[in-house]
Amino acid sequence: MILNSKKLTSTVRLKRCFLCFMIISCGLICNPGPVFSDDTLEPLQSTTGPKPPAGVLPALATKAQGTVLGVPSYRWRHGCGPTAVGMVIGYWDMQAYPGLILGDSSTQTDAVNQAIASEGATTNEHYEDYALPIDSSPNMLTDAYITAGRTPHADNCIADWMDTSRSTDNNYYGWSWSSDICPAFNSYVNSRGADYGPTSHEFTWSSFSWDALKTEIDEGRPLVFLVDSNGDGDTDHFVTIVGYSDDNGYQEYGCRDTWSDVVRWERFRVISSSYTWGVSRIYTFVVDHNDVWWVDFNYSAYENGTFSRPYNTLAEAVAAADSGDTIYVKNGSSSETITIEKSLNIYAFQGAFSIGN
Repeated sequence: MILNSKKLTSTVRLKRCFLCFMIISCGLICNPGPVFSDDTLEPLQSTTGPKPPAGVLPALATKAQGTVLGVPSYRWRHGCGPTAVGMVIGYWDMQAYPGLILGDSSTQTDAVNQAIASEGATTNEHYEDYALPIDSSPNMLTDAYITAGRTPHADNCIADWMDTSRSTDNNYYGWSWSSDICPAFNSYVNSRGADYGPTSHEFTWSSFSWDALKTEIDEGRPLVFLVDSNGDGDTDHFVTIVGYSDDNGYQEYGCRDTWSDVVRWERFRVISSSYTWGVSRIYTFVVDHNDVWWVDFNYSAYENGTFSRPYNTLAEAVAAADSGDTIYVKNGSSSETITIEKSLNIYAFQGAFSIGN
């Protein structure tokens, strides 16, 4: 078995800073537990399986909700990483980019499952080549395609491009590396057609902020977090971020955790062994299309007509579009008047819009 030395040597995954503080009035020195410094993009792993680790409490269905996006709920499918990214792609497929997933992506259909991690009835796919034989730490088993002496199938799903479960990357069944999230998203979206333009970014905790999270959700862009679900101080699980709330006097993120269909709410704070669900890595995603243009009347920064940098007038989008193109206009109003002399598909996005008087 050949191991990827770069990823293998990075299994020491976090730099720990033990912080102490003194309560002067009581004359006590207290240690709140280790808080972790994660200022570099050193590769980190997910390590969870189809069921939550021991001690992880279920999400509460009665939890009060803040701002939440309509992201589909998919259950763990041969890895939390590909499942979490799959929900992001399913969301974009539902919004304005049908074709990212075949058919209906609002529920976990067979097509959705194949997009996340392929299985073959008569052919060898992701599951047959990389997931089998199913192993768990600390007993690494060589992938089935290697022991069978066969060439693995061509990459065709999120889990393939994420290198999930590959023994050659020091991944046990269902495990993935943090450094493979963005390449997997970009590669999968690109595989669905040359007209799609994916963009993704990875952030450490210290390079992201609460306001940045709110902006992503408010702009209709779900994220992925790499978290420590059981509070042991090590990253273990990828989740899809669908909302935020500060209604209870503290900051919370809402996520789909791949284990239930309920939106889970957890405190937005850095990874620590003092509490569960701390955050280590943050991923943002955007999908654009060469034949699709976006308008947001309230946008005031640099414009190029994409989802993340829309035009702020309909006239600009109409001028940029070719006949047959599609324009999505976000909820709002504009006093402009415009004459359209080409065949275009114009749709309202997330609410009605109005122009003129």
